[in-house]
Amino acid sequence: ETIAVRRSWVTLDGPRAGITLHGAAVKVRREAGRREWTLAPLKHRQAGDVRFVAFADHPGLGDAIRTHIADHVAAPVPDATDEDVRDPLLFTTHTGAPVDLGNFTKNWWRPVATALFSGARDGQFAAFPFRLLRASAITSWLHQGHTLAWCAQHAGNSQGVIEKHYSGILSEVGYTAGTATPVDAVD
Repeated sequence: ETIAVRRSWVTLDGPRAGITLHGAAVKVRREAGRREWTLAPLKHRQAGDVRFVAFADHPGLGDAIRTHIADHVAAPVPDATDEDVRDPLLFTTHTGAPVDLGNFTKNWWRPVATALFSGARDGQFAAFPFRLLRASAITSWLHQGHTLAWCAQHAGNSQGVIEKHYSGILSEVGYTAGTATPVDAVD
């Protein structure tokens, strides 16, 4: 989802400061040597549904995004015919091309994970796939005792999705279906 974010999806100030995610960039199709990204609906959502990530819920994120836009994102040109000029992507490569997650994983994530987790005690984490970070965060939050509502909001899921996909973890932390919180919630 992050690699699909466009400048118009970001509201820097006011009560709705944050990012409204409209979809996820998936699959690269090669047509005459050109990469084309497809915008797919957000996971577990219908076409046209959005997910809002409020800056207030993530201290420092708004300032970091503001700095990133000022330093790295071209100003939109509203009457341009090229979508990337009319509404620039927020995150691109150093050449301005869309980020390719396969290349990102191979060239950045895998070397960092290998360097961080090279010891015998935590070596299994070196092979940890980038795509599992979100699921790992949700699992960690639940184990820390955060409420189901808090986890759903921060992960951009509905509570029903978390109940469905994390039932084993919810059972471990004392969550009872139909209630809003685990037994010892910290929120």
